[in-house]
Amino acid sequence: MNSADPTSLTDEYESLPVARIDAQDEPYVLPLREFLESRGVVVCVNTMPTHSPAYHLVAGDIDFVKKFFYRTEPTGAKRLGIVLGFSGAFPAPEAYQAKIFLTDPTQLSTADVSDLFEYFFTGEHTLLDHRRGKGGGVSHIQPPPPKRDTGPLREDIGVQSATTMLLEGDKTRIGDIIADVFGEDRGAQGGGKKGAPTQGEKKRRRKQRMQWARGILLGLGLIILPAAWYLLSLGISALALFFTARAVTAGDIDSARWKTSTATHWTRQASFVLRAASFPLSLVGWQEFVRGQERFVSFLSDTERAAS
Repeated sequence: MNSADPTSLTDEYESLPVARIDAQDEPYVLPLREFLESRGVVVCVNTMPTHSPAYHLVAGDIDFVKKFFYRTEPTGAKRLGIVLGFSGAFPAPEAYQAKIFLTDPTQLSTADVSDLFEYFFTGEHTLLDHRRGKGGGVSHIQPPPPKRDTGPLREDIGVQSATTMLLEGDKTRIGDIIADVFGEDRGAQGGGKKGAPTQGEKKRRRKQRMQWARGILLGLGLIILPAAWYLLSLGISALALFFTARAVTAGDIDSARWKTSTATHWTRQASFVLRAASFPLSLVGWQEFVRGQERFVSFLSDTERAAS
């Protein structure tokens, strides 16, 4: 029974994505680690993971980031360099073959972490300047040059022509939108009040209400059933551990072994439901609740190993 536990735990973690974080100041990256772990990612800080990482983040000054990324071939992981305390324009971000996030050497806030990962996963540019007082945005995109002054008379004529064209274009677009939304009968009716709904309209509205009701019931089912299964799994696991302790006290080793195996099975069921629900719960701001449940499930797992 002791030899089976490490193998099962290894198989469980092999299915999770892995993130490698190399940090010049390890406490600085704790918010990044918590963000990734709350979404089911295994994080290794300043250590080499046993499996190929899906994400590689390096946080430090420019020399520290350059040591990992500058003119090195990517290993297949999605890479992000977090450069702290750099002043001026960043030289040749493309040579790092990774996205570069410029920021101040201050503690990361929740908003900073959200901006960082939004840029990491969805940003299109290779460099994002997030330093305070620098204007933010992508630093290597320059604004278009200002137009030259062509004189007051020509400028007034251009403004009048442009205004006329915009008004005509707005009238055309508004007419098209009204025709698309209300149909051609809207003009014939003159925008008057609608008549009483026909029998077909009543049936269509009733059908729409039924579809809404089914959708609401389905949504409630998707929420209630996993929650009920999670609570049931925790209850059975805790009860099995209680009877395991009584069996060990009585010296009934065979019974204790069977009850410990039962507790292990139901703890894994609870862990699976919690991992599946952690991402949507984090999106609605329940990160602390998820972390508390993860600690409780981890406590049950440790108790099972001690009983084994």
